[in-house]
Amino acid sequence: MQQLLAEVEHQYPDIQDWFKTKVLPGVLAGTRVAYMGYELQEPVVSAIIKLNRDAKFCHLRIRQSFRDKHIGEIFFAIMTMDCRNAGAKRIHFTLPEGLWAAKSDFFSSFGFRQAKRATRQYRQGEAELACEAPFQVVWNSVISKLPKLKKSFSVAGYNLGPELIMSMKPSFASAILSGRKQVEVRRSFPKKWQGCSIGLYATSPQKELVGEAVIEDVFIDSPAPVWERFSDRIGNYEDFARYVGGTTKVSALVLGSVTAYKYPIPLAQVESLLKSSLRPPQSYCTGQNGWGDAASIAALLHGTFKPIPLSA
Repeated sequence: MQQLLAEVEHQYPDIQDWFKTKVLPGVLAGTRVAYMGYELQEPVVSAIIKLNRDAKFCHLRIRQSFRDKHIGEIFFAIMTMDCRNAGAKRIHFTLPEGLWAAKSDFFSSFGFRQAKRATRQYRQGEAELACEAPFQVVWNSVISKLPKLKKSFSVAGYNLGPELIMSMKPSFASAILSGRKQVEVRRSFPKKWQGCSIGLYATSPQKELVGEAVIEDVFIDSPAPVWERFSDRIGNYEDFARYVGGTTKVSALVLGSVTAYKYPIPLAQVESLLKSSLRPPQSYCTGQNGWGDAASIAALLHGTFKPIPLSA
């Protein structure tokens, strides 16, 4: 981070001292959060926020070659999430007058619609302006941007919008995340979803989003051949037989790229963030009716991001 800060030291002469005396102690005390973004081990983005009820975006720097790639938007989204977790009621920041003139549409899209002369000037050679907005306004703006952002980024390896949300018993979800269960059986599931990403929702009594996976293959046949082929990856035969009893055709979903969330996300928490109720799917559902945003929020709760490759 100090490498990126050093690049603007001619504009902010006290920035290194500020980092050592304010930022580092604040990070250790939990009153500040520092972020870094890398491209092939090269630092390209740095950001710092100060956490309290009147939160502050203290610093955001993006190398010139990485601008206009929605990176500013994803960092604003992640920083806003951390401000929310700290109970912020307002968010403010200062910026150079020229940046406001050039990017006011960007800041307005997050609810920062006005800028006034700052009471304190940190930058040399250019006047600084101050922006502020109620936290809820900024948060609502973040939610509205999720459909666009999830097309360009994953967060901490998690998609910002799995194509499907799949419900399952907590014991089955746990077995999938641990690797003991690699094939999920459904009475009916179309092959068109082969290759898609899914969010894993553990049903009652857990009621949590617990991770993600990719459906690598969909094998459709009668129960006996399915068990013969996948018995070592399905799990308990009694559970299988009870589920497929009386069914002539079943679908075996071969799962790969399984990633557990560091902390399961309770449905009640997501509903609180979205300010709407979500009806858990009986079997699976697409990322509509709020579930796409729910999966995006689950990813944001985990912090760091990486761009999705262009070939993905």
